[in-house]
Amino acid sequence: MAPVIVIIVIAIALALAASSPWVRTLSKAARRSVSPYRRAAAMTANELDFHQTLKAACAPDGREAWPQVAMTALIQPKINPKTSGYWAVWNKISTRRVDWVVAEHGEPRLIVELDDRTHDAAADHDRDEILNACGYPVLRVQSRAKPTPRLLRDQINDKLTAPL
Repeated sequence: MAPVIVIIVIAIALALAASSPWVRTLSKAARRSVSPYRRAAAMTANELDFHQTLKAACAPDGREAWPQVAMTALIQPKINPKTSGYWAVWNKISTRRVDWVVAEHGEPRLIVELDDRTHDAAADHDRDEILNACGYPVLRVQSRAKPTPRLLRDQINDKLTAPL
C-alpha cells in the first residue's frame, strides 16, 4: 500500500510542477507561446486629454504634435564615438523621451513637456539645457493648468519666436 501512495504523491507533484508557470517558462514551446509581457497604455487619460488640446492648438498653423519621441531621434552626441567620453554623453539621452514634439512640415521645432508631480525639476532643467543647446525650445505646461487650445497655441507661438 505504501508504494502506491508514494507513486500517487509523486504523480500529483509532477502534475503540479508541470502546470506551474515557472516550469512552462523554461520550455522552448512555452517561451514561443507565452510572453512575459503585456500591453501597456501609451498615454495616461490626462496625457490623452492634453494631446487632443495640443493637436487642436497646432492645427490652425499646419503643425503636428508627435507624442513620446526618443531624444536620440532629435539629438546625437557631437563627439566621436571612438573617444572615451562618448558613452557618458550618449547615456544622458539614450533612454529619455520628450513628451511631445511640435513639428512643422515634418521638422521638429519645439518640445512640449507636460509637468506633473512625477517630474524632477533639476533633471528637467538639465534636459532643457541639452535640448536648447541643440536648437529646440522647450515649453513646459503644468498638468493641472488645463490650457485651452487657443492659450496653448499662443504659448507655442511665443516659444517659437523667442530667442533660446
